[in-house]
Amino acid sequence: MKESGGDLSIYATIPESGPGEANEGSYTVTELTNGLEYVFHVRAMNAQGGGLPAEVTVTLPAVVHAESEELPAEVALLGNYPNPFNPQTRIDYALPSPIHVRLAVYDVQGREVRILENGLRPAGRHTAVFDAADLPGGVYVYRLETPERIVSKVAILIK
Repeated sequence: MKESGGDLSIYATIPESGPGEANEGSYTVTELTNGLEYVFHVRAMNAQGGGLPAEVTVTLPAVVHAESEELPAEVALLGNYPNPFNPQTRIDYALPSPIHVRLAVYDVQGREVRILENGLRPAGRHTAVFDAADLPGGVYVYRLETPERIVSKVAILIK
């Protein structure tokens, strides 16, 4: 299986059938991202050796989450709730297509205190939770970075 230029190999053994019988099996691959294309190389193996490999290409559809019937036109940082908060708040953001995101929280001196999201995310609406139970009360800036856009907003922690 190959994902966006990277390589990932997964091997699965499917139990053999009786002599002269066809075998049917399935294998579930998890941790795939909607909206991306995956290439699978499949080959049968038996006591006499391996057959020729077959290549199967699968493109997973982009999924729109139930909360959002339409995909946003652009990357959007929708805000946090509740605000002010103690000790947790939800930060919502929306993506028009699968994209790499980094959502981080900074104190007022510009020091990074948390990374909430960092990686490829599918299109649609997303929620990250900022747990600040171990942080002092005050103003915090959270920043959503994508290759397309950088957006920041403010959250207030009351202790």
